[in-house]
Amino acid sequence: MRKAKAIQRQDVDCAVAPEHTCSAAVIRFVFVVLASFCLIGGMSESQAQQSKGTMEFDIHRDGSQLHLGGAYQLPKKVVSLRAGVLYPRTGLPRLDENLTFGRFGIAWGATDRLQLSVGGNAHLHGPGTITNKYFGKTTLMSYSVGAKFKLVDRPRLKIGFAGTLDRLKWVERQAKKIIGVKFVPAGSAHIPITWSATSDLDLHVAPGISVMPSYIDAKIGAGTIVGANLGFTYVPSPLFSLYGSYNVPISGTNAISLKGNFEKVAIWTLGGRTNLGKGWALDLVATNGFGGSAATRIISYFPGSNATVVGVGVSKTFN
Repeated sequence: MRKAKAIQRQDVDCAVAPEHTCSAAVIRFVFVVLASFCLIGGMSESQAQQSKGTMEFDIHRDGSQLHLGGAYQLPKKVVSLRAGVLYPRTGLPRLDENLTFGRFGIAWGATDRLQLSVGGNAHLHGPGTITNKYFGKTTLMSYSVGAKFKLVDRPRLKIGFAGTLDRLKWVERQAKKIIGVKFVPAGSAHIPITWSATSDLDLHVAPGISVMPSYIDAKIGAGTIVGANLGFTYVPSPLFSLYGSYNVPISGTNAISLKGNFEKVAIWTLGGRTNLGKGWALDLVATNGFGGSAATRIISYFPGSNATVVGVGVSKTFN
C-alpha cells in the first residue's frame, strides 16, 4: 500500500513539473503576438484615419472582448457576430489530450440604451485523470440569453446593468460513474462601470453575482459567487487595441485545486485586437478562465490557477 501511494505521489509530482515550463512558453508566445499587433497598430496615420472613417462606432469598444466587464454597448440597429476557439494547456500530459472548446455569440443594439444577446459555449475535456478520482472526462456546455441596459451615458462615464439567464450542462465522468447536472438554470447580474481616463485608455469595474448549481460532495459545480471584475482597454490606434481583466471572487469558491479541494482563484485575461476593416476584427487572448458566459466567466480552468487557456477569435459587425 505504501509503495502504491509513493508511486501515485511520484506520478502527480512528475505531472505537475511541466506546468511552469508550459506557462512560461505560453506567456512568451502571447507577448510575441501582442508585439506584432503593436507593429500593426503603428501603421501610417492616413491608413488609421481611413479605417476609422469606414466605421460609425469604435470596433475596439463593442463589448465583445473575452471576460472584459465593461459598460460598452452597441449602437442602435448594430449587430455583432463573434466566434472563437480556445486551447487549454495545463502542462499535465494526460489532461491535455484533445482539449479544445469553442464559443459563439450574437449581440444586437435594440435601442440606444438596450442591448440584447445570445451565446453558447461547448467544451469537451480529454480523457484521463490527474489525481485520485478528479478530472475525468468533463463536459461543460452553456447557452445564455442576456440584456444590458445603459443607466448613465456621459462622455467620460458609462454605467449599465447587465443580466443573463443560462442553461448549464456540467458533467464529470469518473470511470463508469457520471456526476453533475444536465442543462439546469443558471444566471448572473452585474453593474458594469466604464471611466474614460484618457482618450486612449478606459478603466472598468463590474461588481456582480453569478448563480450556478452547487454539488460540493461531487466536487463539481460552483454555487453562488460574488465578485468584482476590474479591467482596462487601451486603444493607441484605430487599428489596434489591448485589453485585460482581473476578476476577483469575494464570496464563494470558483476553482478546484490539484488535490480536488475548492478554492478561490482570481481570473485574469489579457488580449489584443486588430481591426481588419469592413467590420472585421481579430482577437488573441490568454486567460485562466473556464466559462464563456457572464455567469461562468468567474470559474477557473482546472486545476486551480495552474492552467492557461490560449485562444483566437473573430468578430464581424454589421452597421
